Amino acid sequence: MAVAGVATLGMSLVLSIGPALAASGTVKIHDAVTEADVGNDPHVCEFYAAFYASDPVEAGAWELISWEGDHEVVASGLYDTTGDGVAVTPDLSPAPGHYRFEWLPAGDRNT
Repeated sequence: MAVAGVATLGMSLVLSIGPALAASGTVKIHDAVTEADVGNDPHVCEFYAAFYASDPVEAGAWELISWEGDHEVVASGLYDTTGDGVAVTPDLSPAPGHYRFEWLPAGDRNT
């Protein structure tokens, strides 16, 4: 997947995130239990990603990639912010390890 936005996630019963940058919005990681935006707090085991589009009509694809070994995609899906400019992934709780979260808005040609 060509990458428009990337958040780096590390997890060993702990999830650390780097900044998420997207061409037309941002993605924030939320604790699935409290629903709080975790910012740079590295202590999240179950989470979801929320897409906040500057254009309320943005859609695309996302992937959660294991960043150890062969960089296997462990979860993926589509998002669509049509209507209110926000979309969320299902709750994600991958095995302990290091992960990278990538997303690409439809029609974006970033590489």
